[in-house]
Amino acid sequence: MAEDKKMSPEDEKRLFAASAVSIFLVILLCIFSFFAAESHAGLPEYDAEGLDDLVIMLDGGKWAVDADARALLEKYFGLQGVQEISTARAPFGLDIVLHTNRSPYVLGAGKGDVRLEGEFADLDFSAFLLYEKEEPVFCIFLYKEDILIEFPAL
Repeated sequence: MAEDKKMSPEDEKRLFAASAVSIFLVILLCIFSFFAAESHAGLPEYDAEGLDDLVIMLDGGKWAVDADARALLEKYFGLQGVQEISTARAPFGLDIVLHTNRSPYVLGAGKGDVRLEGEFADLDFSAFLLYEKEEPVFCIFLYKEDILIEFPAL
């Protein structure tokens, strides 16, 4: 019959120390990764020339509104039945036109320091473009709520 081999107390201490060091290193790596990702992620920023280019790119754009975006627009802006969004150049930035069943609503976004910015229904927002799978996605970010609403191109 096989004998049960028991670990010596010295080996148990080494195993415990090795496990503790491994767990510490994994936690340290997770913390480092979190801060590294946070420093590189975030909202896009533009200089004055970049904001002008962004307004030109968005001029005449049409954007789809899916069920999730529709629900967020209803919850935060109080707008029901938004079917489509269009964007048009304005004297000081960009007009974001939310087309609903009843009538269109215009969100004015002026050129801020690093983004197009505006206010609607007592909520400060910014507007910008992101690219997903090389396709443009128009975005509205609500600062106070920390909510990003995405609208793919039509």
